[in-house]
Parts: sequence; C-alpha cells; structure tokens
Amino acid sequence: MPIRKILFINSLKGKIILYLTLPTIIIIVAIVTVIANSSFSSAREQAEFSLKQAARVVALEIERRNANAVRTAKMMVLAQEIDMFGKRTISSEFANRVLKEFPEYTGAYFGYETNIDGQDHKYISDEYVNKTTDRTGRYLPYW
Repeated sequence: MPIRKILFINSLKGKIILYLTLPTIIIIVAIVTVIANSSFSSAREQAEFSLKQAARVVALEIERRNANAVRTAKMMVLAQEIDMFGKRTISSEFANRVLKEFPEYTGAYFGYETNIDGQDHKYISDEYVNKTTDRTGRYLPYW
C-alpha cells in the first residue's frame, strides 16, 4: 500500500494553524490596533487641551501686561493734562523715571505736535536736538 502524502493544509498541524493560531494572531493584532488608535486619540486630545490651556495662560498674561501699559500711558497723559504740559525738562525727567520704575517697558516718551506749546524755537540748538527734540525743536523725548 502506497503512502499518500497529506497536504499540509489537510494535516492536523495545518488545521490547528489555520483554525486556531491564525485567527488568534488576527484578533491580537486587531486588539492592539484598536488600543493603539484609542491611546493615540486620547494623547492627541490631551495635547490639544494642554496647548489650549497654555495659549489661554499666555493670552491672559499678554492682556494683563497690555492693561498695565495702557494704565501707565494714561497716567503719563494725565500728568501732562494736569500740570506738566509745556514743562519740557520736568516732562522728560518724568518719562525717564517712568522707564526706571517700570523695567518691563523698553521705552517711555512724549510726543508733542509741532510747536503746540509755542516753545519749539527755544529748543533747536544742538544741546537739545536728538536728545529731547528733533531739528525743528518739536518735543519728542524718548527714553
């Protein structure tokens, strides 16, 4: 009696691999894929949330600093309105002092319209030009 060779797929080993091992591997790969996808989505949502929170904190800080700068500028305007307008030396010293008292600012200045205080002609000498006035005597101290 001749020995028939059984095809691997028809052998017990082949059937175990085909019906048990292969589906198990497919199920494990599917589970790992679902878990990885879920973890990635969760991590992305967490990263987006963290980024939004960080942006919100930065925006609030910028808003706070802008409000402080506006308050300081308003204070400088009020000082000019009450008594400093036209008092160029005192106004320049005040702007310089504001800059020293508030180190978060990079500059402090006033800018008068041309001859608004009627004193531009007094300040066209080299002593003042490019320090507190321009060449025409316009008052523009910048600290």
